[in-house]
Amino acid sequence: MMYKQSVVFGVFDGLHEGHKYFLQNAKNKTQKLIVVVARDGVVHSLKGKYPRRTFQERESMIREFDSSFEVVTGDEVAGEWSVFKTHHIDAVFLGHDQNVLEVELTNHNVPILYIDAHEPETYKSSKMS
Repeated sequence: MMYKQSVVFGVFDGLHEGHKYFLQNAKNKTQKLIVVVARDGVVHSLKGKYPRRTFQERESMIREFDSSFEVVTGDEVAGEWSVFKTHHIDAVFLGHDQNVLEVELTNHNVPILYIDAHEPETYKSSKMS
């Protein structure tokens, strides 16, 4: 099934092959992909550390990878999910390790689909830091 406008969420701290695989697979299932990039402060509040790259660097990497993506700045407060208020989202794509988000996102009544991992032992962000 091809969706009209879908969204992905992430930190994208270093756009490695796993991220590229995830983004490309999500893009292949939608006419328009919105990529929400987490703010530095939200990353710190959720993970206890700041990303290695600044928000601007992370956002720029996404834009350079695929200029067709609509890159959106994440919320200032985790859990607001304002992209659902500003865009008509008809699907959410999550990475294999983002199942924690599913509980919060079910309230938005859109399909939540998972993209399989791409060589997770090699390209998992936490293993690359």
